[in-house]
Amino acid sequence: MDSLFAHFPKKMLAPTECDTSGVSTRILDRLNSMSLRSQLAQLFIVPLQPGQNGLASPRAMSLVRETKIGGFLVPRLMSPEQIAVETAQLQFESDIPLFIAADYERGVGRFNNAFTELPSNMGLGATGRPWLGAVAGRLTGMEARAIGVNLLFAPVVDVNSNPDNPIINIRAFGDDPEKVAELSAAFLSEVQRYGVVATAKHFPGHGNSDVDSHSGLPVVSGDIDRDLIPYRRLITSRMPPEAVMIGHIAVPGIDSLQHPASLSRELAINLLSSEIGFRGLKITDDLRMAALSTVGFDEKILMAFLAGNDILLTPEDAVDAIDVLMRAVERGSIDSVDVARRAARVLAAKDIACFGNSGARSHVSIIERDAPGEAIAEFMARQTISSTEDYGNFVGRPGEIRVLQFVNATGSQTIEDAMRRFDALANLEPGGGDKLNVVVLYSRLVEGSGTAGFGDEVLGMAEDFLGSTGRGLVIILGNPYLAERFVGTPVLIGYDQSSATVGAMLGVIKGENKPAGQIPVTMRDRSSD
Repeated sequence: MDSLFAHFPKKMLAPTECDTSGVSTRILDRLNSMSLRSQLAQLFIVPLQPGQNGLASPRAMSLVRETKIGGFLVPRLMSPEQIAVETAQLQFESDIPLFIAADYERGVGRFNNAFTELPSNMGLGATGRPWLGAVAGRLTGMEARAIGVNLLFAPVVDVNSNPDNPIINIRAFGDDPEKVAELSAAFLSEVQRYGVVATAKHFPGHGNSDVDSHSGLPVVSGDIDRDLIPYRRLITSRMPPEAVMIGHIAVPGIDSLQHPASLSRELAINLLSSEIGFRGLKITDDLRMAALSTVGFDEKILMAFLAGNDILLTPEDAVDAIDVLMRAVERGSIDSVDVARRAARVLAAKDIACFGNSGARSHVSIIERDAPGEAIAEFMARQTISSTEDYGNFVGRPGEIRVLQFVNATGSQTIEDAMRRFDALANLEPGGGDKLNVVVLYSRLVEGSGTAGFGDEVLGMAEDFLGSTGRGLVIILGNPYLAERFVGTPVLIGYDQSSATVGAMLGVIKGENKPAGQIPVTMRDRSSD
């Protein structure tokens, strides 16, 4: 594995080494110097409002100086350079190191920056190589640390057992809980070696649902033992996750009142802490999500605290939320000792990981200049491409190539670039084989859309195109369950639309490499439909 990182500077490759001596004394000293309100503020992470002209926003500065907020969640579209610059300013102004959190499930990179966009988790699951999970974790941890991010809301450890799941899907490593646990463990152990807190999510499991918690409350009926396997394995391992994110998921078999897990003592305390034995940070999922829309603001904040969460993530207004908890302490609904205990857990996580030093190790300019992770992503992507059984006899260079492409959601620069690359297939010099009709399906996961696929009209158009004169080939970039529709037609599957995965797919079509991956989810038999 080390050879893959040969192009990174040695200082960047060095794992974080923290001075943990005297941690308890430092935490106690800090707690004693903090007001109750400041202790409560440590329990909140809020969205980071980007600043301008290289300066952190006045709102963010106010939350640091006056509110003593616990941390910020960086926007996905904020550039790594801007994150590094502005969070360094905020860390400098803060009396207590800040959590700088990010949803980098597939690395720090995006279409328009030189940081690394990795293949999806399901792509990694398709490789059958757990050590690639460690590669992904190391690369993500290194690049996150370089820009000052010290709390990672990853890995996704959901077991995607429901093919109709509209929001987990390729974000999961697969539908085998043991393999999900193995890949998750490899990923998070490397992330945490680099001084970044890894967060296993979404407890108790979002994979066996057909509702997106961004748009409604998923209710998981029946047994959830399979969903809990990754958590049990990770939490009892030598390198447990330092945080677990509690999802907005109702499990009536455990909480008969069907409270979302994020607001449920039965799930967050009795199951996760008492039965499974988790002792790290418990973090709610985003409190603004529609799954909680039927719960009033004050009630939601109070329930989230009483459920045992240490960090309440992105409420609509953090200052108002702190006020809610202050009033609860005053009337005796919350014990101030419990507040101090949770603030101490937050401070311990920050202190042990020496977060205050994360900005000093920035290597943003090196990454922006050399993009050293690109070759790693390409290597990984080549292992992910999978095929259905019908692809077995698909040999020989085709003659004329025709391409028809479908996108289930617009607005992605990455997909626009991929479409241009696939259109160029039509310009390849024809071989001696039959004409080839290629359908490319780009299936993005879009929050609140309610689906990870396409409607019958689009799929019918694809089938008509494939049925015209010549051979047919389906290329799926995203949701692998779409292959169920194309029984009898060769299908190639890449599990995302990243540049690396598109390049690997084109390499297979051109005969430069073969599909090496194995589909990590069970396909339903649709041959008789």
